[in-house]
Amino acid sequence: MNIEIASVRNRQQGMSLVELAVALAALGLMTWAVASSYGNADQQRERAMAQAHGQVLRETLRAFALNNARLPCPDLTGNGWEGQANGTCPVDSEVGWLPYRTLGMDLPDDKLRAAYGVYRNTSGSPSIQADLAVRDERSKPADSAGESHYMDVHDLILGLAAAAAQPIAKTHVYLTGDAGPQGAIDCTDNQLFHPAYVIVIPLRDSDADGKRFDGVHAGLPGSGHCIQAPGTPQTAQNDDVVIADSFNALAGWLAARAS
Repeated sequence: MNIEIASVRNRQQGMSLVELAVALAALGLMTWAVASSYGNADQQRERAMAQAHGQVLRETLRAFALNNARLPCPDLTGNGWEGQANGTCPVDSEVGWLPYRTLGMDLPDDKLRAAYGVYRNTSGSPSIQADLAVRDERSKPADSAGESHYMDVHDLILGLAAAAAQPIAKTHVYLTGDAGPQGAIDCTDNQLFHPAYVIVIPLRDSDADGKRFDGVHAGLPGSGHCIQAPGTPQTAQNDDVVIADSFNALAGWLAARAS
């Protein structure tokens, strides 16, 4: 009898150890899942914050264009002001940091500091006048200095129309696909169109490559004209948020508010 009782007790202890191991494994899996969900939630929160920041930047750029009849030059030094340290803006400078201070904004947290590109096309011909970072008199016949519409927002709208008529070229800021409806993210074979301006907001270095910007944006803000389309899904290797206005979209917004 004692032998039978001992045998039963051994079986019960053995089953308890197996059950304990299963329970611990299940607990570990649940802990990992909860931790992962918190990590995902944190990333989603960060991305939502970047997208909201991007919408504020869009409206600020539009207001600047309305008030100044041009878009700002990129910040080429990182000091928050457009152009170079001496205030000049070379004609070939399309890409740099967003000039927060020129826009009347404080510099944001470093991880949300955006790169910025603006379409600037002179093509060596004054008749094109599609350098959107330059305030210019584009009316025909031209208005004279002192007249109400001299170098005003209507001239910027004309510049946007001139820009829209130009063929796509890799020498100017352009959008590629979104790895979805707008095709592959391919700077060679999928060039969609030129935006009037584009903002690229980096998030965390998800792919741990030590670079602020991901994928085709790796050269920003110092170089690079190829930008993925807005709405590109976030991946472990690419979490940049892109905001842009087409020539027609910006012209329509300005026309609705121009006096």
